[in-house]
Amino acid sequence: MAAGVAGVGLSWPSKLARSPNSIPPSLPPSSRSSRRRVVKMAISVDERKKNFTLQKSEEAFNAAKELMPGGVNSPVRAFKSVGGQPIVFDSVKGSHMWDIDGNEYIDYEYFGITPDLTTLGKIIGGGLPVGAYGGKRDIMEMVAPAGPMYQAGTLSGNPLAMTAGIHTLKRLKQPGNYQYLDKITSELVQGIIDAAKRAGHAICGGSIYGMFGFFFTEGPVYEFADAKKSDTAKFAKFFRGMLEEGVYFAPSQFEAGFTSLAHTSEDIQQTIEAAEKVLRQL
Repeated sequence: MAAGVAGVGLSWPSKLARSPNSIPPSLPPSSRSSRRRVVKMAISVDERKKNFTLQKSEEAFNAAKELMPGGVNSPVRAFKSVGGQPIVFDSVKGSHMWDIDGNEYIDYEYFGITPDLTTLGKIIGGGLPVGAYGGKRDIMEMVAPAGPMYQAGTLSGNPLAMTAGIHTLKRLKQPGNYQYLDKITSELVQGIIDAAKRAGHAICGGSIYGMFGFFFTEGPVYEFADAKKSDTAKFAKFFRGMLEEGVYFAPSQFEAGFTSLAHTSEDIQQTIEAAEKVLRQL
């Protein structure tokens, strides 16, 4: 793999490290802190060959879940201020939860940024093992057979995954799907928040289309430091209580949740009612 990467004329670094230039010094301390958490990895390659810094970010919402003005938006937007450095947006499960056109469209519309390269994971195959990537012509032309960088995958073009992906896209293209996801997801989050507040619990949360999350803290949550103020012990009790009611949430306070087109309005209402019961008992 290292030899394959080196084949494009770039030296493979001995270790992964953030470039000292990956966080603009002009950003205020709070934004600099946020951005360090948004940027998952930066690779600095030998500057004598090319000053090449790759900034790779799992979509901010997958981790933060609650996007507020001046919050996670700010550090993501800060990517735009770093000139000449390729930006990779990595989406394992978030892309088509947001829009049929994929995360590059929604990143541009929502965050005001277009990445140089987009990677997509299991979301494009209905959960089956599949991945894809694409980006600007000058980057893609580095990949064989057009360029010198070799790449291969055991499951590349797997018929089962491709069939599942095609049918997933066909379903998502039907009119009104994303409006429906947005409706039921916002109803779910607001219902849980209202129930928690009636029971006297501090809570905040938010949603985008089929992705949602909430924190047992007054909020607002702009970055991981804010999220860490959450009452994780209370969330653990809430999680176990919801399991007893037949509802399975992600077992971590810091993990995003998802709705789907299979969820009905009745499912959402039953979940809210179960949450209200559990929250009264905490």
